[in-house]
Amino acid sequence: LGRAEDALARDGGEDIRPLVTAAHDEARTALSQTRRTMLGLLGPQVEHRDLEKTLADEVDWARRAGRLDVRLVVAGEATPLEPAQAHEILRIAQEALTNIVQHADATLVRLGIAYESAGVSLLVQDDGRGFDAHSHPTDGGWGLQRMSDRARAVGGRVELDSVPGWGTSLRARFPYARTDAVTEGRPLRVLVVDQQPLVRAGVSRLLAQSVVEIEIVGEATSAEQA
Repeated sequence: LGRAEDALARDGGEDIRPLVTAAHDEARTALSQTRRTMLGLLGPQVEHRDLEKTLADEVDWARRAGRLDVRLVVAGEATPLEPAQAHEILRIAQEALTNIVQHADATLVRLGIAYESAGVSLLVQDDGRGFDAHSHPTDGGWGLQRMSDRARAVGGRVELDSVPGWGTSLRARFPYARTDAVTEGRPLRVLVVDQQPLVRAGVSRLLAQSVVEIEIVGEATSAEQA
């Protein structure tokens, strides 16, 4: 379609250019929606593959589908990840790249994996049109709630920053899986300490919803009582 637009311009077809542009936008949207449907039908894709190689395939898809300059950057020494974590990192990357292709009007995209001391981070940045998060509660089509839910399911969190006209930046952080008693089948034993009953109840409830098995052994109102 891009070559068709250029040819029309040379041949004096400026009046047809908007139609070709609209057709290109419709095709890109259809492609992104079809991709989302297919991703929902697929199972884990990194169980027997290297995460970085799988992300490289995603970069290649975004490059071809969106006519974008997309690059993969890896920082730090690669650390083995739990299969569930690797799977959710991939799914968040797929969601972010699909959003960029469909919504961002970007030309440059960076997808990064940073292996840090306490965990691994996924970074996705584009130079697209961005959006005002305060004026667009649907976060510009990015599906932040869906990605946040995926990250929380494996102990991570997602941060999204966007400025109209300056692009969007997403960072998903995931702590490394524990290798101590928690992974050996024994729950982590926790004593909840706070002066306020509501705070203790809230903390206990959050711990009960953790993806790590936690045993709350009791509550106390002070360090002395604990």
